Amino acid sequence: MKNKKYKIKKYPALLAAIMLISVGCAKAETPSPADSPTADGIDYDDKTGIYMYLDDVTPFDGVLAVSQKSEDAVQKELKLDAALYIEKSSAAGEWEAVLSDKQADTGLAYAIQQNDEQFFYIDWSKLYGKLDPGHYRLKKSVYDFKNETEYDTYDFYTEFDVEEMSPLSEPPSLAVIDPLSSTENEYALKFCGGEWVCGTSSVGHGSMSPLGKAHDVPPLEITEYSAPASYMLKWGYKPDRLNIKEYASETDARPEAEISYNRHENNNSMDFAELKKNKTYVIQAWWDDPDTKGFGGFAYYAFTTQ
Repeated sequence: MKNKKYKIKKYPALLAAIMLISVGCAKAETPSPADSPTADGIDYDDKTGIYMYLDDVTPFDGVLAVSQKSEDAVQKELKLDAALYIEKSSAAGEWEAVLSDKQADTGLAYAIQQNDEQFFYIDWSKLYGKLDPGHYRLKKSVYDFKNETEYDTYDFYTEFDVEEMSPLSEPPSLAVIDPLSSTENEYALKFCGGEWVCGTSSVGHGSMSPLGKAHDVPPLEITEYSAPASYMLKWGYKPDRLNIKEYASETDARPEAEISYNRHENNNSMDFAELKKNKTYVIQAWWDDPDTKGFGGFAYYAFTTQ
């Protein structure tokens, strides 16, 4: 059995982290474009044609992007180890395992699609709990299978920072952005109903019939070149689940179209929504596991288009 190891590092400046500095429950601000990760310096290994980076990093979870772009790579079959190895940088600059190898090993592996990009939601809070502030790295191994018994191993080390995050006192804000616009103006939305838990407090927010609230905000103008088109959804804190309903008007009882997303299954799809002119939209979002995170619940966002 051949066993080759290559280590490539991701620079922490490319990673998005949430930083809230107030004590107790805080509000989540919509991050600016400058806070988002970029493609500069993405980890890349030319033998397998694979690069990796982390996105949407929080003390509880993150999203690993894995892409295989080389048509000339010689592999027969590539698989990503599902084991969750996380190490923390010590004050002395040494890497220290947060969990033992036995605890982190899942015994599973996922097929990597060639010439495609995949997004794997990683909930490290299930094994590690909430990560303390600090500098970490995530180890992922890729297996290049030549046949059933022979394969090469490539180790990737993706570094990331975790910063202090206070529990959110209310549902996060949402901004809708036309990605084709040169100005990238944000259409800002605040929740118009829902229920929220922060610590030991549980609060109801506004109406449970959000459709009638759609006209409380100015309509979103759908541009000619993008009707219909995918608009970017930028959250102050990304939800775990999402449901988008499209109505002909705010008086309709039934939606014309409806789509749901789960961050564990289709994380990247949650970043966009197809919007049409002269429609009414209601977005419902859920933030799960308040016992672990210290906050959570659900919220509605409603608006019209023209």
